[in-house]
Amino acid sequence: MFNKIVLTTVSAGIFLGSSMTASALEPVWKFLEAELTPVSGKLGRIQKIELNRSRNQGLRSILIYEDKNRPCKLVLGPKNLYSESTQSENTHAYNDNEANKCKGSPGDLITAGWSDSKSSDQSSRYYIRGIATCASKVAKNRDRIKGIRVVAAKVWETKREVEALATTDIGKQANCDEEWHETVYCDSGRVAVGVNIHWSSENAITGIALRCGYISWLGSS
Repeated sequence: MFNKIVLTTVSAGIFLGSSMTASALEPVWKFLEAELTPVSGKLGRIQKIELNRSRNQGLRSILIYEDKNRPCKLVLGPKNLYSESTQSENTHAYNDNEANKCKGSPGDLITAGWSDSKSSDQSSRYYIRGIATCASKVAKNRDRIKGIRVVAAKVWETKREVEALATTDIGKQANCDEEWHETVYCDSGRVAVGVNIHWSSENAITGIALRCGYISWLGSS
């Protein structure tokens, strides 16, 4: 079981998947190489997964599944950068959004991030800009991730701004040691569009770095 805690406080490439009203701004992931943050957690063998640039989405949530107490599957939760886009935001809609090294059927889940639904508190415009991880309390499993804490940014459509927020969301297993690794952040003007996963020799997730895409806007305000 996991405990869920909520704490409340790009364009050389052009995206053509939606139409804009005359006064709207359309955020787009600018065609630049995604920038990499340092790792939160322990280093290991690296696997890159990144949202497909053509869908013009940012990262709103991260899900980690376990198999026999081993974190072995990570799934990216996508969110359209432009609210009028018709691209699917279903977490499991795209096979390229996940990495799976589980030997059996992954069960226990930790998840952190924001809903794909519209909401009055504007969290529907939140994307991940920072992440921290915690490890297992169990000595022999100290390299295994048992919790993730993500930090939000808001991508505006009424002005050209990626607003860095203090809002966080946490997902963790009961055996998270609460000794959180350093929080790592995307640079100003960027939100997460993928991750570099670090794996142990037993195919357990030991660390996560964010891959950060630069946001620009089409249209005029």
